[in-house]
Amino acid sequence: MKHLKTFKNLALGIAAVLLAAGCAKQNNDPSDPTSTLAVYHVSPDAPKLIFKLNSSLLNTDSVGYGTYGYYVNAYSGSREISAYQREIKKTNTTITLKEGSIYSIWLTGAWATSEFVILEDKLSNPPAGKANVRFVNMSPGSPALDLVTSTGTSVISNTAYKSGSDFGAVDGNQNYNFVIRQNGSTVDKVLLPSVTIQAGRIYTIVAKGFYTGTGATALSGDVLINY
Repeated sequence: MKHLKTFKNLALGIAAVLLAAGCAKQNNDPSDPTSTLAVYHVSPDAPKLIFKLNSSLLNTDSVGYGTYGYYVNAYSGSREISAYQREIKKTNTTITLKEGSIYSIWLTGAWATSEFVILEDKLSNPPAGKANVRFVNMSPGSPALDLVTSTGTSVISNTAYKSGSDFGAVDGNQNYNFVIRQNGSTVDKVLLPSVTIQAGRIYTIVAKGFYTGTGATALSGDVLINY
């Protein structure tokens, strides 16, 4: 299982740091609207990268494929998210951050055609004794995928590439062997290691890597703790 790993030298935790993110004002009022975001590097053949929100660094050291950022706060509004290889901007897009909303921003696709995918993370407290789980498909070239257990119990089905499911409740304080399959298939594509899903927690299970790839960039899965 992976916690949301911070980029090096980035302050830890939800709402850990407030990014000016290139705001036009020189002195920002503490009551200015804010949003929360985390950036994930899941472009399988991409090099180590620096990410910026407008002109503000999100990580001070380059980070490689499979790096997941902690949530941080940023001022709401229109922002440019960019990936830099050393000092060269390679990929960017403009996003609109809504006040009070929480986002995961995924750099996915083959490096030559990589792109940012923005998902809104609608976090809520799980029911008593339960955990909330969602499935995100960031595997380039994949069909829609299903998340099931090793016993064949369906957890989340028909998740298309560059999309994520809603969060749904599963029994907490239990061990799970999650399996990734092509939608509707009974053939296991990826069997994730056994993981204990704790009651009261919120998790994202992500499919990453090239669907038909091999080696270090082949289809794989990670279990991330949002909260």
